[in-house]
Amino acid sequence: MHRPLRQALSGLAFTAALTGGGVFAEESAAVQFGTLNEARLFAGSRFGQAMIQRFETAQIALAAENREIEAALTARELELTRQRNVLSPEEFRRLADKFNAEVESYRRSQADKERALYLDHDADRRRFSVTSNDILTRLMRERGLYAIIAEDAIIIAFRGIDITDALIARMDAEIGEDAAGTEALTPPEAGPATPPQP
Repeated sequence: MHRPLRQALSGLAFTAALTGGGVFAEESAAVQFGTLNEARLFAGSRFGQAMIQRFETAQIALAAENREIEAALTARELELTRQRNVLSPEEFRRLADKFNAEVESYRRSQADKERALYLDHDADRRRFSVTSNDILTRLMRERGLYAIIAEDAIIIAFRGIDITDALIARMDAEIGEDAAGTEALTPPEAGPATPPQP
């Protein structure tokens, strides 16, 4: 081989090594990585949507219960105020202290229920992650991916490396919403179960 040609080929090989082998190497490297939007995965999959619906239904039920208790307590407070003129100061103070203690009890009870709802929802999110990661791992093997990068961590990338939609479709096909359960979250009773009567 002539020296100039051999030198040119050597230089070409060195350039390819520095650039990862040119366009073909770039495409090969691109398919080894994928991006994922976790928020869109949770909100877009039937599995995640079922969990969101359970949580929102439980929130609505708890809010309705809070309003019912608040209305009953307000009615009792008005009745106690009307009785002030006919009760002795001692009797009124006793009833007022009892009422205030009940108000505090209901306030703690409902706050505990709200915390329980969020704890249950956090547990659902963890269960979602475990389930989706199992399916994601299989999807990665099928596509020859070495790593998944959070979508918001990418500044610029080739089109087609985001696998969020593919993972949503796979989860919907394999598990749908069944694994999320169909009943609304029910927090444990943390206090009086029924609102006080006026």
